[in-house]
Amino acid sequence: MNIIPLLFSFALASVIELPIGLITSPSTDSSLTSKLITDLEGLEVNIQNSLSLPFKVVVIWSYIDLLTQTDVTTWRIPKEFLDKDIKVIIDAANDSIYSQFLTYTAIQNNYLHMVVARPIDEINGETPSSNTLFLETCYDSQAYAFLDIIKNFGWSNIGLVYDQSSNNVILANTFKDNYDTTAMNILDEIVIDANDKTSSTDLTTRLESTTRDSGARVILVFTNPVLAAQLLHSADESVMGGSGYAWILNSDAMIDIAEIAQNSHADVDSTTFGVLKTGAVGFIEEDADYHTEDILATFRAALTLICQGYVKLGFPSVPVSSISGSSLWAYMVSNPTTPTLPYRLNFDSTGVKKSYYEIYNMADFHLSNIGYWSQDTRKIVITAGSGEIQWPGFSTSVPNDKVPIIQIGLLYPGHDSNGNTYADGQTIINGFELARKEINGDHLLGDYQINAVLKDTLMSPSLAAVNIKSLEKENILGYIGPLTSTEALSYITAISSTADPKPLVSYGATSANLTSSETYSSFLRTIQPDGLQAVAIAMFIQQQGWKKICVIYTNDDFGNGVYSSFITNVETLEITIINDEDKRSISPAVDGVVTDDTKSDIDDALANCVRHQLKVIVYLGSDNVAAEVAKVGYEKELHGSDYAWIGAMWITDNLVSIISKNYNDSASDIYEVVNGGIGLGFSPALTTGAGPEFVANYKSNYSVTYTTYAMLAYDTLYLYAYTIQGMISRGEDFNNGKELMDALRSADFTGASGKVKFSEGTNDRSAYGYSVVNGQKGKIVTVKLYDPLNPNMFTDVSDTTIVWGGGSSSPPSDEWSSNYDCPFAKNMVTISMDGVIIVICIGTFLFFMTLGLSIFSFRKWRQVEIQQITEPVVRSWKDTLVQATILIEFFQFVAIAPTFESLKIVIDAASNIFMVDFMKVANAGKSTYWTMLSVVCSLCYLWFFLVILIMANAEHWLKQVPFCQRTLALLNAAYLPFFGNTMFLPFTTLLLDVYVCDHKAQKHSFVWRDCYMNCWDDKHYPYIAMSALAISCYEPIAVFSRPLWQQAKTGLNLMIKPFFLLFKTCVQILLIAIGKSLQGTSPIAHGVVFSILFIAFTYITFKLKPFNYSRCNLWELTSLIAVSYLAFLATISNAADPANVAWFIVLMIGWAIIGGGAFLIQKKYMPNLLVPPGGAKSKRKVYDALSLRRGNESASVDMDNSELALKPHDPSPAEQSVIEPENDNKVEEEPKPQEEEGEENQNINENEDHES
Repeated sequence: MNIIPLLFSFALASVIELPIGLITSPSTDSSLTSKLITDLEGLEVNIQNSLSLPFKVVVIWSYIDLLTQTDVTTWRIPKEFLDKDIKVIIDAANDSIYSQFLTYTAIQNNYLHMVVARPIDEINGETPSSNTLFLETCYDSQAYAFLDIIKNFGWSNIGLVYDQSSNNVILANTFKDNYDTTAMNILDEIVIDANDKTSSTDLTTRLESTTRDSGARVILVFTNPVLAAQLLHSADESVMGGSGYAWILNSDAMIDIAEIAQNSHADVDSTTFGVLKTGAVGFIEEDADYHTEDILATFRAALTLICQGYVKLGFPSVPVSSISGSSLWAYMVSNPTTPTLPYRLNFDSTGVKKSYYEIYNMADFHLSNIGYWSQDTRKIVITAGSGEIQWPGFSTSVPNDKVPIIQIGLLYPGHDSNGNTYADGQTIINGFELARKEINGDHLLGDYQINAVLKDTLMSPSLAAVNIKSLEKENILGYIGPLTSTEALSYITAISSTADPKPLVSYGATSANLTSSETYSSFLRTIQPDGLQAVAIAMFIQQQGWKKICVIYTNDDFGNGVYSSFITNVETLEITIINDEDKRSISPAVDGVVTDDTKSDIDDALANCVRHQLKVIVYLGSDNVAAEVAKVGYEKELHGSDYAWIGAMWITDNLVSIISKNYNDSASDIYEVVNGGIGLGFSPALTTGAGPEFVANYKSNYSVTYTTYAMLAYDTLYLYAYTIQGMISRGEDFNNGKELMDALRSADFTGASGKVKFSEGTNDRSAYGYSVVNGQKGKIVTVKLYDPLNPNMFTDVSDTTIVWGGGSSSPPSDEWSSNYDCPFAKNMVTISMDGVIIVICIGTFLFFMTLGLSIFSFRKWRQVEIQQITEPVVRSWKDTLVQATILIEFFQFVAIAPTFESLKIVIDAASNIFMVDFMKVANAGKSTYWTMLSVVCSLCYLWFFLVILIMANAEHWLKQVPFCQRTLALLNAAYLPFFGNTMFLPFTTLLLDVYVCDHKAQKHSFVWRDCYMNCWDDKHYPYIAMSALAISCYEPIAVFSRPLWQQAKTGLNLMIKPFFLLFKTCVQILLIAIGKSLQGTSPIAHGVVFSILFIAFTYITFKLKPFNYSRCNLWELTSLIAVSYLAFLATISNAADPANVAWFIVLMIGWAIIGGGAFLIQKKYMPNLLVPPGGAKSKRKVYDALSLRRGNESASVDMDNSELALKPHDPSPAEQSVIEPENDNKVEEEPKPQEEEGEENQNINENEDHES
């Protein structure tokens, strides 16, 4: 049912036509002409279908050759238009003169004249007409959009840059004709020939020489997009693309500006992009996108309006001839809706297209819609939120063109190199901004205002060059920052490579490497250099009276700088650094992480401090490593009231953070070192002048307490402000980097932090002091203030006091009360239970082995009886040696007795002589023990070898070599008995000392005799093996054969009971074992046990009467009583004051009584039976060994094959009658015939061979 009207409409349309005229000319754009050729017919159909027209749209296209038809008087309406009775002419001739002809003809013939492909050309006198419509945007209206945006933002200092195209000339002229001269000033105007190939360099030169110097800050650009992109790049190069400037582009320039700007500068370093990339603002027509996408968009709009008009006016019911052009014009000027068009097409009352502009902002080569402007309202509407518009300089603040801007770049650490937020970053910005507000608010610089350009350095030196390039376009006058010395060095290098290096003033770079003004001429710092920390530390050490210190430092810029300065300062203060120079350096942390190399260096460095027994440790290093240093310091036992830790800025909030983050398990240990430690901190704000005002304003503005870096950033901006103020007053050029730098070096004012002045010839701020901080219960407490200008230097902080290590209220001395020759302090020594157990086990083993051997030996010797000396006998030198042995053993027992401090100096020397402990006698180094041990072991090996030779009857083998035979006989007679008997106690003691590891220090057991030797390591093992072999060779045979030696000595009168010799051996071994086990661990326990055992031994000796001579028994007993008395006094003295001289006096009195009593007893009851020799000496040989008491006859004693063969011999002098002392006759033996003696010797040797 609905198909019939539709079919009727199509049928009707195929008959009824709506003719519309179209005129083109040679001036028509060729691309438009080509498009019309291909798409015009389709466009006609599209319009017909989209509007559901009941007629056919027919465009009659006429081409006018205006190149040949130049005579205006010959111009006529095309004949085909007249034939078709066309009332509407679409003018695409793009010729204003011809258009004016058509306008006149339209009025005259009541046509509708629609101008497309160009706006109204007012320059050539074209004016609106009642029958003419202009379908292209008029540039006059865009000029009003520029006027309105300037008014909207309150700008006044304008610069114009436009090309010579007619449209842009119209736009510029309209703008100049209509701007309010009372509110705006066109300070500069640059006209560019759009047809010339203008380079960016030329544009830059023109901008620098005219626009920038004119003071114009809002630059209006009326050009094509390619030229506009060149201008924006030139703006960056001429430092007009930063904060304080605004660049506003017309609609033509904004078409594809982002893509063109990016692509046309692809070969340019992107870090130099400023307004070229971000910050430009411009207008774009509402329908621009459609016209860009479809070149026939205007024709589509024209045909749509024409068809809608005809339909509205009754066509096709009303014939075309009845519908006038003026009625169609009136309809279109009424601005009907156009549902089939994607945009609105409205006209003003004169028939000119109304303008509607979108406002766009370019950010990072991307256009964002931020508002719009309407010709109807003449208002700028900003739809973007606050802070969303990106102005030049990446600022979100609207440029202020009325005030001259001084751009200062702040290099701050917003994040670390890993992207984590850095806490001090915001505080630095706060301090900077507080100063900027005060300077601008107080008009310190007159009409000038300081503007901040912030750049997060990410604490990465590698970004310095990139950041400086990106900031150059901001017209930066000077830089503040960065935080670290490593960054500063990179930024100095980057700035130095620019054409006009600007000053760089750091608030945090302290490295001594940055001091030289010749090397780094564009650098200054408002923070004190590291070297001044060393001065403060050295002064503090001197104040404490310390002379001997241990110094360690980190091998980085900070540590090296402080250490170098510290070395220089202590040389003049009579302070000596004791620890080895090659053990002072510590590898730095890498990116804040303590490496294995760092840990190894710390261990080595502190071990060297321990080795030198130093009590004052000076740490000159980074707080990143301080926690590990303190941890190792605790492990090395360098803490407590005996030690002082002092350093530069090592006790910091960063240290506390690192401990809590990385050292949870050992935090308490670390604080044992940190608590009581002394460090430096930044000096607080002054209490007078600018200080209190800064503190109060910072707190008021940011509701937090200021930081040192915030204060220094604050003072640094004031440094720039005061310097520029002076330069302005003197008429100097502060835009010149060198002149500004020279002026900054001459600054002298008092800021919040103190006096800001720079040392001549350096980049360093003069010293203004530090705070002295103290670790107390895990907190950092400021206890003193250091002011180098104050005669007292260190002043106390009220309500605080220094708490030293271990909670002490007084500083430790730098020296120990007594000398202790060990690679660690005496207080570090503790009992090693493992070592004690080992000593006990070895001692127990030796005792039971000795006991077993003694029992076995006694079974062989118990039949031996000794003859008591009851009558005078001739004393031989061997008897004298036996008597001397009593004295020697006395001193040997004294040496192993409990330590008697009061007697030590006097008696020890004598005792150690008889203990063969020459190391102690000569007070030699402890390493001498190992030499002495080697000698003793060698003697043991030699002794064992000689014993083997004697047992093998080597004398018989050597009878052909008389000298060797006599030598062996001499050793058998003297060396072997002396070594096996008299030296048994000292040699056994020395051999056992190698196993005495009953103490430890620094987590290592050490050898008692040499604390420089760690037990059970590679150096110790060879001596253990050597000693074990020596003991194995010496001790068993010495024990077993000890009674033999006196029997082997011919001419010996003084004899000892074999039982006593074996018993004494067991006692000596037992006393040695007890001494090695207890003397070092518990002197009192050792004294008690030793005293009990020795008193028992003394009593048994008294009962046994071991010697065959009463006087020897007396002095043996006397010596044992004297040792017992010594042991008793030593034991009780250890419970009191062992070093008191009274003990020595009591000992001497006691010994005098004992010795005196013995002399009285001897004199009264014991006559001297050993008379000086007066007869012939015995010539019996050593192998005529053993004289046995058998009544009137001698018999040999059977021995096992393992024993030495015992030889019969003549009776000893004790068995012979002795001539009275007054008789001059000598007792002589009756010599045997030589043959008989030789035969006897041969028989004996054969018997020995058999026995062996």
